[in-house]
Amino acid sequence: MLEPTVFSKQEIINQIRNKYNICITKIEIESRGSANIFYVYDDKDKKYVFKEFESACNEENVMKEIKIINHLRSDGIKVPKYIPTINNDYYFKYKNRTVILMEFIDGYTKESNTGNKSQVIESAQILGKMLKSLESFEDMPEDNLEKWIDNSKLKFGKEKFVEILKEIEYVPDDENINQIKLDLNVRIDIINSLQQNDYSEMKNLTMKNSHGDYSIMQFIYKNEKVEALLDFAKARKMPITWEIIRSFTYIDEDSKNGNLNLDNLIEYIRKVLEYVELNKYDLKYMPYFYLIQLVSSPFGYEQYLKDNTQKKLLEFAFWRCKMSKTLFYRLDEISTKLVGILNR
Repeated sequence: MLEPTVFSKQEIINQIRNKYNICITKIEIESRGSANIFYVYDDKDKKYVFKEFESACNEENVMKEIKIINHLRSDGIKVPKYIPTINNDYYFKYKNRTVILMEFIDGYTKESNTGNKSQVIESAQILGKMLKSLESFEDMPEDNLEKWIDNSKLKFGKEKFVEILKEIEYVPDDENINQIKLDLNVRIDIINSLQQNDYSEMKNLTMKNSHGDYSIMQFIYKNEKVEALLDFAKARKMPITWEIIRSFTYIDEDSKNGNLNLDNLIEYIRKVLEYVELNKYDLKYMPYFYLIQLVSSPFGYEQYLKDNTQKKLLEFAFWRCKMSKTLFYRLDEISTKLVGILNR
């Protein structure tokens, strides 16, 4: 639950005047996310975003995100612009809260799987440019690749699905409960098959500094073009094959029902390859790697069964199961054609 703000409107006005020498004349409140967001206007009617992070927020993480955004901005990547204080700091503390001020970005967001062909390619280009820029960024947190490829992920998923099936065995059937049961049995069958494979070559997957949650949901659009890339809170060094295929399936409109347009995916990867290198293992195991993460996750089902108003999360779980089936039945085809990209 979002924590109440520690600011009164007058305190916001006073702090912005003292810290930034900006005179605020109007304040609007935005209720969303895990931080308190205020839209503030100066005496020339210029709009800013005043963001108050929750008390549990790690100050170092805020500074990490600021450094990443400033680094990307210096390389021409469209990201938010943080306003420095009069002491040239990019955040300040007030009543145990970390606070930042950013320029407002005029635009709108888009839902997943609403990207047309040109927007899919635009996403790939931005991803490639971002990855290229972040190659020179130091002190990025690094994931443990072994944890990503550890076979216990599949084992955990199967055990969790068996547990959920037992819990809902005597729950009165309706359309959603029936679909959950079908989904979980499909996932268990896929996991049983995947557990027979040898994934030792995945230790050769490329680790790269990246956004960590790169997708269409992190874009601000204006006139159907990306105006800015947001939210680097999860930025880290990670298996880049994940960021590439996941972001593709989240933006491409052909993936709306869990389908995969392989020609579009190949074009997406080729655009990324104009900026950074991938090896044959990244491409060979891209569908396997993505499938393992998708098929073993109970996310969405658990949330809905605890609170049946969480229908959007359940729809997301259903979508992931559809995508898992698509990947599973086309694993060899997708893997072979992706590896072929390097031979052309």
